[in-house]
Amino acid sequence: MDGKNILFVCAANVNRSITAQFWFSIIKPENQYDSAGSCRAACRIHGGEFVSQVQIDEADRIVCMDQRNKTELINQFGSSIQDKIEIAGIQDHYSFMQLDLIWELIDKVKL
Repeated sequence: MDGKNILFVCAANVNRSITAQFWFSIIKPENQYDSAGSCRAACRIHGGEFVSQVQIDEADRIVCMDQRNKTELINQFGSSIQDKIEIAGIQDHYSFMQLDLIWELIDKVKL
C-alpha cells in the first residue's frame, strides 16, 4: 500500500479518534488508520484503547484532537515524536459518529 499510516488520538478513544479512524477508512481507503486514547485513566474508565509504543512507531502522522492529547503523548513518549504530531482542534463534546463531529473532521483534518 502506498498510503500513509495515520494514528488518530483523543483522550479515551471512544468518540473522536475512533470516529476519525472509521470515517477516513471509508472515504480515503488508500491510507491505513488506527486510533487510541492519550489518557490511561480515561481509557480504563470508558473502555478505550490506550496508545502504545508500536502505534507511535508505526504512524507516519499522528492527528491529536486537541492540545491536551499532544501534551500527554509527548509526556509519555518524548519530544522526538513532536514532528509527526498535528492538532485538529476538535473539542471533546461529541458522540461516536455524530454528524457534527464528522463535519469537523472533514473541515479540520486534511489527508
